[in-house]
Amino acid sequence: MKRNYSVIISFSGIAPIPIKGLRLLLLLIAVCFAGVPVRGQFSLGMSGGLNIPSALLSADGTFSAGGNYLPSQMMPDELHYNSGNYFFNIAFFSFMELNYRSTLLHFRQSPPLKEKYVWNKDRSVGIRFRILTEGKTWRPALSIGSNDVVTTGKITKLTDDSGGNRYFASVYGVATRTFRFQAQQLRLTAGYYIPFYKRSDRNGPFAGAEWIPARCCWLSILGEYDCKAVNLGVQATLFRHLTVQVFCYDFRAVSAGIRYSLNLLGKGASCNGY
Repeated sequence: MKRNYSVIISFSGIAPIPIKGLRLLLLLIAVCFAGVPVRGQFSLGMSGGLNIPSALLSADGTFSAGGNYLPSQMMPDELHYNSGNYFFNIAFFSFMELNYRSTLLHFRQSPPLKEKYVWNKDRSVGIRFRILTEGKTWRPALSIGSNDVVTTGKITKLTDDSGGNRYFASVYGVATRTFRFQAQQLRLTAGYYIPFYKRSDRNGPFAGAEWIPARCCWLSILGEYDCKAVNLGVQATLFRHLTVQVFCYDFRAVSAGIRYSLNLLGKGASCNGY
């Protein structure tokens, strides 16, 4: 007589899991992640690190949409509350990305208005151009870009200090170089923000490192200095289109974001996500 044996894994306080069910779960996870390239998500909507831009652009024809949770510690100094943003991003050509972002703002109104606090939005457009691609030896990719380049129907002037909601307005230059060794990747980025005006939240140097483990191109571990704070976190790409990031901001708060990307020209990304 043939006998069937079932092995069960059980943890205290957790329902027992049959071995067959565990195998199916592991297979599902493998299908979700296998061969999926990680795509960096800059918290202001552009592709990049956790909270800094990169010189690497998405493949031309790539459309992305998503949002981020922004704890109060990440907001400009005069905004002391938790918030968030949503964004749309498209790479029209291999050398240019265009971004629309809306950040939620919470304002206190002056009497005699009935509503004490109201929600508003900081709508802005960002753009980035790649000047150089990575060389075969040591040459890094070089890009220039701007946050809040267009606001309230006008182009922001570099010397304009008239205020408004342009809390992230700046121009920047950035360089990125990817090193490959034993199927692993190490990506180094460095750049500098030049603010449009005194209140800008982006001012000064920034730098970061991203490590993509061997045979895990869907996962990256990142550390960076974003001109104000040190950030540590992870990014993962699921089902080839959905990127999730979670990171610790300056060891004081946790931020998270999600992004869905689709190439409208049918082009696939390489294992490094670009």
